[in-house]
Amino acid sequence: MVIEWSKQANKSVDSLLSYYRNMAGERVARKMVANIMRSAMRLERSPQMAAIDLLLESLPKKYRSLVVRKNFKVIYYIDEQKDRIYIADVWDCRQDPKKLMRRLNDWE
Repeated sequence: MVIEWSKQANKSVDSLLSYYRNMAGERVARKMVANIMRSAMRLERSPQMAAIDLLLESLPKKYRSLVVRKNFKVIYYIDEQKDRIYIADVWDCRQDPKKLMRRLNDWE
């Protein structure tokens, strides 16, 4: 399967990189983003490795959440017909989950 990143997911990764650069330095920021990217790339081999996110089950797509380093989730869904994995967002789990619902609702 091919992985495709949404604009929102890319924006989230850029925001995380910027935040961690300011708070912890370049090395920590790059390591954090590398962990997220590496985890997401594992989906190519095992697209269903993450559980369906019960918080998001009211949305039309079956979103899955791959937890990265306890604090982040790679939110994605699978399109079997197109042989694609769409990464919709990268979410900081310490934020209000309602905000994630609104973002994904806007994206759909």
